[in-house]
Amino acid sequence: MNSSVTKSVKTVKKGKQSAKNDSEIPWLKRMSLKVFSFNFLQKVVWVIFRTVLLVGISYIILFPFFSKISASFMSTADFVDVTVKLIPKYPTLDTYKYIIVENQYFKALWNTATLSLLVAFMQTMVTALIGYGFAKFRFRGRGLLFVAVILTMVVPHQTIMLSML
Repeated sequence: MNSSVTKSVKTVKKGKQSAKNDSEIPWLKRMSLKVFSFNFLQKVVWVIFRTVLLVGISYIILFPFFSKISASFMSTADFVDVTVKLIPKYPTLDTYKYIIVENQYFKALWNTATLSLLVAFMQTMVTALIGYGFAKFRFRGRGLLFVAVILTMVVPHQTIMLSML
């Protein structure tokens, strides 16, 4: 028991001595040992790889949005000109003016919002009634109907619409 305590005390003293020796090593030498280690270089390469990957994926995802927003500010001359790619030469708000005035944007927005809220309210009421019925009453075919309800939630509506065309 006594020898183990002596060993731990020697280890602590040895640790203090190595820390003292580290401070005696010049700063430039310590940094070169740290920077040129394999572990440090591995971390730097990993950070660079992740950054390049994230920037590339972000570019692929965001480029269509930027191009559509840029195209919305282009004039008709910019659409015809093949030298204009992303930044319009003659920016204009005519597209937005046309959408708001000619297409009656705010009237269409009001109609869409009204219809969406009305349908959402009706769907909530109907599904609450059906959910109450499934929870409260036991009847024959209850499991089959519940599977049908779950399938309507699992199968995307686009798949159903595709088969109806």
